[in-house]
Amino acid sequence: MIDYYKKAWKVTGTLEKYQYFRLVSIAWVLLLAFAILDSIFTGFAGMSLGGIIENIIELIIIVPIICILAYADIRFFPWAKVNLNPHKNMSIIEDMKDGARQEYEDTLNEGPRQYSTYDISSETKMENVPEDVPTDVPYSVRQQLKAKYGSNYDIYRNNGNSNATPADVFDQTRGDIKRKYGDQYDVYAKRPTVQRPRTTYFLTKKYYQESYLEFKLRLKTNQIAGALEVLFVRMIMFPVFNFMFNFMIFWPLAFLIGPYKMRSDVKATFGQVRK
Repeated sequence: MIDYYKKAWKVTGTLEKYQYFRLVSIAWVLLLAFAILDSIFTGFAGMSLGGIIENIIELIIIVPIICILAYADIRFFPWAKVNLNPHKNMSIIEDMKDGARQEYEDTLNEGPRQYSTYDISSETKMENVPEDVPTDVPYSVRQQLKAKYGSNYDIYRNNGNSNATPADVFDQTRGDIKRKYGDQYDVYAKRPTVQRPRTTYFLTKKYYQESYLEFKLRLKTNQIAGALEVLFVRMIMFPVFNFMFNFMIFWPLAFLIGPYKMRSDVKATFGQVRK
């Protein structure tokens, strides 16, 4: 195992120096440097002399270990890293063309769409509705009038909007009512009506099929959208996911994962080795 690790370590030194400068490695080095400097400059505040000496000893022991592991991770990370993109071996242009072609074929197989929409319309008409003006005439007086002229007669107050005609009864009866309750009151054979607007709403479901020009436009639009979706996934989504997975999992364990994943490279360099 140790012999294999030594051979793997030698293989990691075959890369050009710039190949070790990965974004994940740079981010980890900056993070570790910040943590160490923060411990040095702010970790001793308010501590006794004994506590300061103890912390210094801990730093003298821990910092070299961290630096050694970080250096090992930097060397092994080019082999330990992962790429979550399933089309990583395909150029982005070819991948975009493939995505656009797939969207075009799917839309073409679907064919022109049939849509259903709801149309809401309204119609306003003037209708005669019973006048709803309240009356102050006592119920007993109204009953006396009904007993004298008929059950359809009654006393109503006309506010001026009604088109009803007063009933043909004795003028004395009508005069007595007006003097007692006001000029707006009169005797009517039926309840006065007034014209008010009434709006009726209609809900209609309509069906139509996509025209040839609309279908061709949707074909082109979906084709462009498919290419842009691949571009977004390749340029933004996968790089972000790759960075997160490599930063949190594969870089800290690169000194273990790297030797395991580079078995073929070690074998190609040194031949069959015992691990």
